[in-house]
Amino acid sequence: MGRLQKNRALSVLRGLPVPRPHIEELINLLSYTASDLDRAVSALSSAESVAVVAGFPIPPTMVPENDGILAAVAMHKLLGADVCGPAADLLELRGCGGRYDVVVYVEFPGPSEDGKCHTYSGIPFECPPAPVKGDATIAVGDGGNEFGMGKAIRGSPQALRKIWCTVSGDYLIYAPISELGVDLLLLAQGLGRKVLEAKIGALDRVLGLPDGITLVPNHSIDGVPLMDYFRTLQALISIFEK
Repeated sequence: MGRLQKNRALSVLRGLPVPRPHIEELINLLSYTASDLDRAVSALSSAESVAVVAGFPIPPTMVPENDGILAAVAMHKLLGADVCGPAADLLELRGCGGRYDVVVYVEFPGPSEDGKCHTYSGIPFECPPAPVKGDATIAVGDGGNEFGMGKAIRGSPQALRKIWCTVSGDYLIYAPISELGVDLLLLAQGLGRKVLEAKIGALDRVLGLPDGITLVPNHSIDGVPLMDYFRTLQALISIFEK
């Protein structure tokens, strides 16, 4: 992946308006993406077996938020990835177990220093199990309370330290919406418009799920209207097609 291409993609992500508290501080975590993206792409490219662990349940109903669900569908369809975590039940997929060359954790809750998982607003809950191992792990998150974000704990905003996951992954992909972190990984594989097609084809799977910021079913992901999300994805596709 060319440096100019990567820088342009990260610039698009930096400019996405996300109505999330502390987003100005969190966006600095794109530096981890800049450092780890090429190595994460290389690990995926050479992997013979891939699992994606996704689904962030929101208490008290424990219904997963919509962010990360389209990503799980896209990785399943385009990379043949097995799906683990709450997303597997939601998508009525077989699930996974055992050991894989690469495991990608997408918007999946991880334990903070008190051993509990937390919502972005600080509500604690029991972490869902992820009975899967990987020779390499890629963590994709956007708020710090996701599995693998421990790698960025030194860069975490002070206000979010209580919810911040302490578990690290080998490679960290931060994006202001986790879906876009997976988009970067897939577009860098040369999948182009197939990513857009896979996600549009799975929209019916997420329209009844809660938005992770507003906490209500809506035509938005983390407070960003779906149309704006897809415009951003289209902008990324244009960069990778050049």
